[in-house]
Amino acid sequence: MQHYLSAFRHYADYRGRARRAEYWMFLVFHLLVLAALITLGATVFEEIFSLALVYYLATVIPLTALIARRLHDVGYTGWLQLVSLLPFCFIVVLIFMALPGTPGPNQYGPPA
Repeated sequence: MQHYLSAFRHYADYRGRARRAEYWMFLVFHLLVLAALITLGATVFEEIFSLALVYYLATVIPLTALIARRLHDVGYTGWLQLVSLLPFCFIVVLIFMALPGTPGPNQYGPPA
C-alpha cells in the first residue's frame, strides 16, 4: 500500500528514479482494484463499471510517471514507454520494468 500511495505523492513527477518494488507493487494493487471494480460493475451494479472507468482515468498520469521513473532507474528515457502503443511492443517495456536498476547514480539522479 505504501508504494501505491507513493505513486500518488509523485503524481506527475516524471523526474528521478523508481525501484522495481515500487512499480510492481503499484501495478499489482492497481490491477486488483480495477478488476474488483469491473467485476462488481458486471455482476452487481452498472454504475460501478463507470467507477472503474473513472478510477482508470485518474490513475493514467501517476502510472505513466511511475513508468518513466522506472525506465530512468534502468537507464533509459521515459519516452520509451511510447513504444508500448505499438502492437505487441508493450512486452519490451515490460521486460525493462523487470530489469534491475543501474547501481549508483546515473544521468537521472541517485537511486531511489
